Amino acid sequence: MHLASSNLLLAYHMTLFLNLGSGMGSGSGPLFKCDYNKLKDACYKYPEHLPARLAQLCPVYEFSSGGRKNSFSDFFLWLCDNFGDQQNMLDEFSSNMGTFSWCGIDGFSDFIAQQLPCIKPLLTHKNPTVRRWAEKQLDYVKSEVIREKGNEAYEKMIRG
Repeated sequence: MHLASSNLLLAYHMTLFLNLGSGMGSGSGPLFKCDYNKLKDACYKYPEHLPARLAQLCPVYEFSSGGRKNSFSDFFLWLCDNFGDQQNMLDEFSSNMGTFSWCGIDGFSDFIAQQLPCIKPLLTHKNPTVRRWAEKQLDYVKSEVIREKGNEAYEKMIRG
């Protein structure tokens, strides 16, 4: 499934999928502007697949009127509390975390580093599967920050 598909129905479904959850910007898409209790009830009704699907779609971060908070979205934290044993749910959220775009030469490492304070509270989560996921995510994000800092230094060196 990809956007470059000649299959228009497939491309439409992909576009719909990308817009439903987090939308094309930051925050919540239309699916997550409805009553969360309905989504939660549906997760309990369809526990095999729906928590993972919603983890892939849900807003990554919590937002307030003042902007983004240093916390994962309440919905994802609820998924961790209730379906944290599902490694595939956590893996889908990892994929969701990596879905963003960036342009510019500077500051990407700082953008990635903003994930660190969101991950750290999950290191003490009651569920050991969530804790292990958080440890791996923390290591991965730290290594990505180091890699991007190297890229930024290289770009600065060759471009001045």
